Amino acid sequence: VLLLLWSLSVHASSYQPVQDYVLPADVKGGYLVSPSQTESAGASSKQSTHVSYRAFDGSTHDLLEHTGRYVRLLLPAEAPFTPDHIEELIDQLDMQYVLYTELMHAEPYGGGLLTVAFLTQTCSYGCGLLGHKGIEILSDPLNYDNIIRELDAGKLEAILVHEMVHNFDRYSNYMH
Repeated sequence: VLLLLWSLSVHASSYQPVQDYVLPADVKGGYLVSPSQTESAGASSKQSTHVSYRAFDGSTHDLLEHTGRYVRLLLPAEAPFTPDHIEELIDQLDMQYVLYTELMHAEPYGGGLLTVAFLTQTCSYGCGLLGHKGIEILSDPLNYDNIIRELDAGKLEAILVHEMVHNFDRYSNYMH
């Protein structure tokens, strides 16, 4: 029994949960490599432009850019969203951004639009840049299914809400 308890405590103390956020000092990207054509043209969310995005880990991805008023959505060409899903997703993300801005009386650090990029690899199912603009969502069938289901119900899926909270977390440096 003592051996069992000891082994459980060793495994419990050595367990390191995966963080779903990154500190700005730890990222090697989180920005567009090629300039945005849709942001400057004020295009609608149903139009898209091919862009090159440098991920938090420094890898580069060719994605389709869709823009809203406050957010930029970057999707792989094979993402299963319909044009209506994309428009609804951008509208919901824009509304969430405005809500958090009003609640916090501040925006995340960083200029331009908040980027939400869907990638084949990131730090968890979703990953937010702490206190700064930038979200990466794992391009995974489960994530897509959950997001589509919630959009069809008129809601924003929890992973997107949660990761945007990390962007608005401007106080974590003072709490640790």
